[in-house]
Amino acid sequence: SIGGKEILVSGNNCVNYKTVKAMNNGKYPINDSIDLHGLNLQDAFIIFANFIKHSYERKLRMLLVITGKGLRSPHGNSINKNLHEWINISQIQNKILRVTYASPKHGGN
Repeated sequence: SIGGKEILVSGNNCVNYKTVKAMNNGKYPINDSIDLHGLNLQDAFIIFANFIKHSYERKLRMLLVITGKGLRSPHGNSINKNLHEWINISQIQNKILRVTYASPKHGGN
């Protein structure tokens, strides 16, 4: 999960309504998380891409990516804004089924 409007990422699988509802209500535990606060964009991208790759290989299902709000990012070029582009890179996109804000139970708004 990430902060932001819900984004459905295309892929070979789909998530049924019951599972989406359970995810939105924080019923699934977070299997792993990564905090990208304070990193520059280049380092954040490399760490994020590796995190997704290794999580996929380990068959982890629920991941929490903490980006921060980007309030101190130069020219509004924040990790949070770039994350949406990174998710849609084919080598990453094919490993992600669904992206959404974290539930309040998992630290979201």
